[in-house]
Amino acid sequence: MTRWQQYHRLPRALHKARLDNIALVPASLLPYRARYQAIANRLPHGDILIVLPGAETPGRQLLESTARLFKAKGHGVKIVLAQTVSNTAPCGADTHGVRSKG
Repeated sequence: MTRWQQYHRLPRALHKARLDNIALVPASLLPYRARYQAIANRLPHGDILIVLPGAETPGRQLLESTARLFKAKGHGVKIVLAQTVSNTAPCGADTHGVRSKG
């Protein structure tokens, strides 16, 4: 038992939960959840999706080093640029300022 486990008990619901994939995404891409989730769902079980921001930022460097660590541990890692996920408007967003009738 690690030190973290000694002090932090998992909620009961997570004891039986089975995680398929992990997606590490910048907060600015949360409106595009459906898009990066679709990419993550196409990955093999247990793989990790990492979406990198476009600019060279400390956050991008952190995500790149995280990807290297996961790869070193033997995990499959898919790296995607933020532009790939956000190349169009968020799902459900109004792109022209005109709401559709209905």
